[in-house]
Amino acid sequence: YTDGINEAIDAAGSFYTMERLRERVLQAGASSEVVGATLLQDVRQFLGKAPQADDMCMVCFGRLG
Repeated sequence: YTDGINEAIDAAGSFYTMERLRERVLQAGASSEVVGATLLQDVRQFLGKAPQADDMCMVCFGRLG
């Protein structure tokens, strides 16, 4: 991921933070597809109506079989 995710800033000026990112990954489960979708949804919800101030890139992968 790029820093645009953990440094996303909401309308109140609060950062998304690494701690929140770690918590969401642990809560999301084992599937890389679910982890990616969960993080994206959570960052969007966190931002609310605040504009996205930085680029966001995330690559999720897992083991097959």
